[in-house]
Amino acid sequence: MLETPFTLPSFKGEQISLFSLDLKAQFTSKNLKYPLKNLRLKTLFSGSLNEATDHFFSLSSTPKSVVLVYQKFL
Repeated sequence: MLETPFTLPSFKGEQISLFSLDLKAQFTSKNLKYPLKNLRLKTLFSGSLNEATDHFFSLSSTPKSVVLVYQKFL
């Protein structure tokens, strides 16, 4: 679990899923195939099944929030 904002190492094509129980936070991402732009994660699957597009990805939110990040390492 990480507090926003954060940047994590990744690789192109790595599977990334983001989970949050904070229904008020609006999330914005960088370097994800399906970008988040001021998106509320209203359901558990709202931030799942994404993909990294570079060697790192970033996530921020307003207000700050705690996020569970799942990365599938090959």
